[in-house]
Amino acid sequence: MLFFTGAQYLQSYNYPDYKIGVNDDNEAYITLAGKLFHLVYPGLTGTSGSLSLRSVDQPDLYLRHYGYLLHLENRTSARNNQLFDQDASFWLREDVWFQDTVALESVNFPTYYIRHQGYRLKIATYDGSDLFKKDASFRSMCFAMLIFHSAAILHSTIMFCFFLYLNP
Repeated sequence: MLFFTGAQYLQSYNYPDYKIGVNDDNEAYITLAGKLFHLVYPGLTGTSGSLSLRSVDQPDLYLRHYGYLLHLENRTSARNNQLFDQDASFWLREDVWFQDTVALESVNFPTYYIRHQGYRLKIATYDGSDLFKKDASFRSMCFAMLIFHSAAILHSTIMFCFFLYLNP
């Protein structure tokens, strides 16, 4: 599987102006501003093929589910700390429902995917609906691609985004 690593926005498939972000209480939503994340491989569980999403501007904070809702939390002072690494680790599923999209499946809740509902991010079990597929699909947007729009400057983006190969 081939994708970029480095600073990423995760753009909603069915609300393309929205990206994964957080409010002032660190509750995760899809927002217009979005939040940059480093995709950490392997995820905090250490399981090969998993990933965790670490905040770029607050590197001690990771996106994790708690009570099925997603939050940005500090690993060392998290609620239910013994489950934090599992709650903050996901399987990256490419092109599950739509081409050039990813879905993020919970490591410790198999068949539960990150999705938005009323803009709020949560993990939920796949219900087979078209709406679920759209709500649980995201496009990875390299930060550098948002800055450099010219093909002539594409070479400069290599400083910000690197190719990473993972075994499926």
